[in-house]
Parts: sequence; structure tokens; C-alpha cells
Amino acid sequence: KAYERTVRGDFSIEGLRGIDLQGKTIGVVGTGSIGKHVIRIAKGFEMNVVAFDVMKNNKLAKMLGFKYVDFEYLLKNSDIVSLHVPYNKSTHHMIDSKAISKMKEGAIMINTARGGLIETSALLQGLQTGKIGGAGLDVLEEECFIKEEKQILSKDFLKECETGVKNISWRN
Repeated sequence: KAYERTVRGDFSIEGLRGIDLQGKTIGVVGTGSIGKHVIRIAKGFEMNVVAFDVMKNNKLAKMLGFKYVDFEYLLKNSDIVSLHVPYNKSTHHMIDSKAISKMKEGAIMINTARGGLIETSALLQGLQTGKIGGAGLDVLEEECFIKEEKQILSKDFLKECETGVKNISWRN
């Protein structure tokens, strides 16, 4: 809708969905290489940044102007929660129904790390009830490990990779 309006020279925002990032709080889980870039971008939008990481980098926090908090504080106070941690036993389903219940009403969940960090059924429940206002995911909980994107385009992809996701039509 926004694109079509722009083409017509109509720059009104009435009826469009979205939020202003300025002044919102983003909770960054994992402040490694990708997490630190997310923090830089968020600061560019004049967002408040809180972060959780098991290995705090206080020099980085001072340099980029964010503060480390515990995981529960991050969930309770973030308008957006963005995940950037590896998948292992301790991070498996770190976002489950218990974590979602602690989140700010209408918060947005972003996961560009690993699918297994989020319990899919809990996320769906959170979206259906409105506890979670939206989700940006480029990973799914039960997706297989894909080394190269061209694997997805292969006619044998579904034979080789059980995604756990039903009713998706794949195009060759």
C-alpha cells in the first residue's frame, strides 16, 4: 500500500501499519558480532538499547551506549526483542510460554539466529492472544541445516530436508 501511494504521489500514512522506532526499547539477546551491529543500527534510530549476554563486554557497552540487564528485565521492558545467540542446550526454547508471559504486551519478536531458540507453539499462542504484537523470523524451529540457499531450489529438497512445517508449497 505504501509503495502504491508513493507512486501516485500520496505520502499520507493513514491506514498504514507500523511504529516509530525512535524512543522504543530494543532488547538484544547476544552481543557478539551480529548483536553489536544490531545495537549500532538501533542507536542510529535513537532507540534505547538493553542487552543480555552470558559474556558481558563492558567496553562495548560503554562505547555503543547500551546497558546489560538480566534476561527477565530485558523481556519485561523491551518493545522489540531480537535474538542473536547460538543454538545449544542452554538456549533451546529460551523463548517459551514462560518467557513470553513476562514480555511487554504487544512486543515484537525477531529471530535471525536459530529456529530452536523459540518454542513455536508458544510464539503462535502469543501472537493469537496479542501478547506478541508481531514476529520477524528468518528461521524456523524444525528447519534442517541448509549449507547454501540453492539447496532450497532443488527438486529433491523436501526429500532431503524435513522442515516440520506442513502445508507449505515449494516452488522449483
